[in-house]
Amino acid sequence: MGVVNNTYPPASLYNRIPFIHDMEHVAKIHADDLNYLRGLLDKHSMPTSVCIKLIHIHFHLNEGEILAMREIDAPPHGKIPLLEPTMPDVAGKVYGCNYIVDGSGDLQAFEYTTMEGGPDLATYPSFVTEFCAAIVQRGLQHKFGLAINLGAAERGSWMELDYPDKRATFLLPSHIPLPQSDRLIMRTTITKFPSFKSEENGNKDAPTHVHIEHVWGSSERIDVDDEEPVDGLTTKNGLFRSRSRPHQDVVPVEEDTLDEWTHPPFEGYYDQQNGYLYGRGTADDKSALAGVMSALEALLAQEDYDPRRNVILAFGYDRELSGERGAGAIVKHLVEEHGEDGIDLTLDEGGARLQQVGDRLCALPAVYEKGYLDVWFNLSMPGGDSFIPPPHSAVGVMAEIVKTIENNPFDAGIEWDSPVHQGLTCFARYSPHIYPELTERIQRGDFDGAARLLARLSSETQYYVQISQAVDLITGGEAINTLPESVTLGVSHGLAPQDTIGSLVHSVVELVQNIVNKYNLRFEPFEDDDDYDFSLKSKGLTRKPRKQGSAPAH
Repeated sequence: MGVVNNTYPPASLYNRIPFIHDMEHVAKIHADDLNYLRGLLDKHSMPTSVCIKLIHIHFHLNEGEILAMREIDAPPHGKIPLLEPTMPDVAGKVYGCNYIVDGSGDLQAFEYTTMEGGPDLATYPSFVTEFCAAIVQRGLQHKFGLAINLGAAERGSWMELDYPDKRATFLLPSHIPLPQSDRLIMRTTITKFPSFKSEENGNKDAPTHVHIEHVWGSSERIDVDDEEPVDGLTTKNGLFRSRSRPHQDVVPVEEDTLDEWTHPPFEGYYDQQNGYLYGRGTADDKSALAGVMSALEALLAQEDYDPRRNVILAFGYDRELSGERGAGAIVKHLVEEHGEDGIDLTLDEGGARLQQVGDRLCALPAVYEKGYLDVWFNLSMPGGDSFIPPPHSAVGVMAEIVKTIENNPFDAGIEWDSPVHQGLTCFARYSPHIYPELTERIQRGDFDGAARLLARLSSETQYYVQISQAVDLITGGEAINTLPESVTLGVSHGLAPQDTIGSLVHSVVELVQNIVNKYNLRFEPFEDDDDYDFSLKSKGLTRKPRKQGSAPAH
């Protein structure tokens, strides 16, 4: 039979137990086994505080450290257990509460509590014997064990909830709604602010900025001029400066789309079943905003945390309108304060996450937007009565420009020693089997071929190595029976590391030049634009003299 061992295991033994994220699938896969083990509890009339436990750890423990349990108030749920690491001399008397079965059926490891009053499993030998035998026969070692949940009013599955703010774990009956940690509450709250700006919005402070001052009262506000504020927090003068720059604003929500949302965009709805937080800005970029502030708050709350380097938090609020008034003012201020090379590390928004590559999860470079350029086309042509139309109206000509742009994507490429280049080199060295064709090209130095292959793999990998272009806006015409006199087209571009604004605009001009010639238009590309002029000069070219055509195209 299983032996009740009243000595706690060393940390080296305890630390070999799997982490919770490695075990989260077990309950579903072994549902039949779990129901059988729960049936043993009823068969032997076990106390309701004895429950089946999914075996896992949340934290690695140091030698001499134990897990202590105490009860805390959690209104409106009364008292609930909180499990947290502590030292034996602080915990006092140790009492085993969780029983884990090894390959022989013996009880291998405990988690501990200073709270007394739970049943001693040594007084239930028939149950322990049958339980251990079932664990061994069904191959459930290090999957299911027993837990004594002190004060449990009923048997049922108890959930464990990570509480990172206190480096601890809640134990909670499954029928009680999950409590929210400070971090989750904070992120939910800032999602409720409809913090978007329009060109006409002259309000100086975005609503989220007001909330930041309320939640993080220790932050320092810096006004860089009479127009716009900068949020900054400097921990200590030091050698090295890092800057974090999530933005507060979000893309606006059109009123006529509100009924299409699963949950209202600014409700900050948290779904306890799937763990998702719903709302505009949860991905772009209030999650990063809350994460950065949470991390710094947690660090600054530690008595022994004494940073040697400055940390500057720079939260723009008009990023979705190009960021000129928010981030633009911040950059100007930082250059004046610290110089052109005064910031050693910048943490910006991006797609930083683990990605599935073949059969592996990989941490890939997360640099999506390396530079940005909006290109606007303004086409003017004679108007008139649409009942006597020319072969092509201004809308038709602009449609041809759109088709030409979308049918001619930019070339893919990889800049030597860039993050993408370094990441691919590492990929080929340590995971050569996932994409053998990609590995082969990298190993022989064919990075142009590797770039073309990446561009074909997926849209995510494509824009690591290639300029993105999207036709986002087109307007023109006044009435259905009148030829449009002007049409405007807007195309957004995200630069790749190997490209420049000058090369981009030069490519755009070359792309539409044939259409300009075809319709005998007067072409005035990028007037007074230094980047375009420099690009021409680098290719040994000069601006062409203005062509006197029937209509101007800019």
